[in-house]
Amino acid sequence: MKKQSKILYAFTILSIILLIIISCFCGYSYLNVKNIHKIEEENTSLNNKLVELLKVEEQLKTESNSENLNLEKLSLDFSSKYGYDYTQKEENIIKLEIENLKAANVLIKKQLKDEIKKYSKYYSGDYYKNESLDAIISKLVNLNNMNGAEYLNTNLYTELKISNFIRNAKLSGTIKYLSSINNDNSEINLLLFTTALYSKDLNEIGNDLSDIDENLNKIYAQIISTEEIFSNLEKYGVNTGNLSSKNLSLLKNNCGDLIRQYYENKGVIEILTNIGDKNEKSK
Repeated sequence: MKKQSKILYAFTILSIILLIIISCFCGYSYLNVKNIHKIEEENTSLNNKLVELLKVEEQLKTESNSENLNLEKLSLDFSSKYGYDYTQKEENIIKLEIENLKAANVLIKKQLKDEIKKYSKYYSGDYYKNESLDAIISKLVNLNNMNGAEYLNTNLYTELKISNFIRNAKLSGTIKYLSSINNDNSEINLLLFTTALYSKDLNEIGNDLSDIDENLNKIYAQIISTEEIFSNLEKYGVNTGNLSSKNLSLLKNNCGDLIRQYYENKGVIEILTNIGDKNEKSK
């Protein structure tokens, strides 16, 4: 009997222990399930917040793209209106402007040559290549030297051998045309000679024998002189036919505008270059 009581007692103790263990396990499981539900709720809340943030981010991207497009448009409008990109550094803007002005002046020189070529009939002829023309021009230039002038014949037409030059010049170009519609006498021949005297450089430029150098005033002076010569021919009663001095007035005006712009650009280039040099030295 005692043995059975001991067994029953031991079984009871074991059952109590098992009950406690099971109770602890159930309690732990309940807490875990509760925590899992809480975590799931937190995850759901975080996911909802994340979705909202993504929507806000997408909206901000859309607004940012729209603002960037507006900024690009404003930048293009500004560049188009004022000729430079304000977002660039000052030294880059200066360099770009200098390059643009230099390119503009190269274009102006080309436009000048094109304008001069339009009036080639006023300075055409093989006689421009004749060495005698250079010799006559050289003697006329030296007239400013009194020591040389005192040995000249008072009859310059004979002394400078203009008659020989005119004889050959009448075979081609401008002088050939003018002589064909006028009388043949020394006075007219002398006036015809003057058409070649001040247009030699124009002939070279118009026939691509030389380029326009930096001194555009020299070219402009020849254009003005040529226009005045043809105007004087008309005043002295020389028939200029299709070579009216009024056409040369148009050439003078067109070239005058181009040359004026050229020197304005050149002045700005010098100013910007000085500013660029000062900026470099201040660094």
